[in-house]
Amino acid sequence: MGDRESNIQSGNSGEEKECYFCKQIKWVTYEAPAKLHKFLYSKKNLLLVSIIATLTYFVTIGQPEVVRRTLTTFVFAAGCWMLEVFPLPITGLMIPAMLTLLGVFAPKEAFAPFSNSIIFLMIGGLVLGQSIKKHGLDKWIGYNLLTYSKGKIDRLILLIMAATAFLSMWMSNTVAIAVILPIILSILTAMPEELVNLKRKMLLAVSISTSIGGTAMLTGSTPAMIAGALLGETLPFGFIDWAYYGLPVSLLSLTMAFLLLRKLYPSPKVTLNLDEIIEQKKQTEHLNTTQKKVILVFLGTI
Repeated sequence: MGDRESNIQSGNSGEEKECYFCKQIKWVTYEAPAKLHKFLYSKKNLLLVSIIATLTYFVTIGQPEVVRRTLTTFVFAAGCWMLEVFPLPITGLMIPAMLTLLGVFAPKEAFAPFSNSIIFLMIGGLVLGQSIKKHGLDKWIGYNLLTYSKGKIDRLILLIMAATAFLSMWMSNTVAIAVILPIILSILTAMPEELVNLKRKMLLAVSISTSIGGTAMLTGSTPAMIAGALLGETLPFGFIDWAYYGLPVSLLSLTMAFLLLRKLYPSPKVTLNLDEIIEQKKQTEHLNTTQKKVILVFLGTI
């Protein structure tokens, strides 16, 4: 571990000053369990899941055969996910294959959802969020939010809620949280430990605004995409129709959430010290060519 840290430090010796957000966050790495095979993590868990799935098939005697086979597939897949028998994406791809082999669906019906437009809509949101993180636009957003707040807690929370809700309108809630999370962690880490209620208030503000923003647009969350697709099959219902109803409700809900949080968790009369943040902002104030391209793609997507 020491060698790794020394290598990282030596590699960054010639670079510019460390980012304010990166300096605040304590990174935690996740190591996958030891693999017995490239696509198999545990033979023991695979045997256990197989036994439980087989018992499920025999316990449901008396039910229609299609129901028994579908339930068996469900139990097997759920067990593989919970016990991490295979990599999670591999388990997901196994489900339509198993349903086909067991005769529940024809191959064309089982794999049809993979070509659904909703899938590509979700992938687009994921790629968009990842590009924002990769090219440092999340830090640029964070610096500007903190600067425009002028150190005032309530104004900062309102700006964070608005930014989180706006991002969540165009990408999934998970991606929006991933983009905004470094900003929140850096602020929480810099706060004194006694400001517990303020930390709770900020975390609640982010989670609530993500959910609210996800309902404003059709692209905001997976349930919204699915609901929009189902409505589109029976009615002339599209993106603008969803925004016509969803956007006003989301704006009203976001305002009510901010006022309610301010009432339940009054902010202390403190002002954040933004000297270091302003200094860092000067280094990232001018967007490079790649960042401008990402913004153009984002605006074009909207």
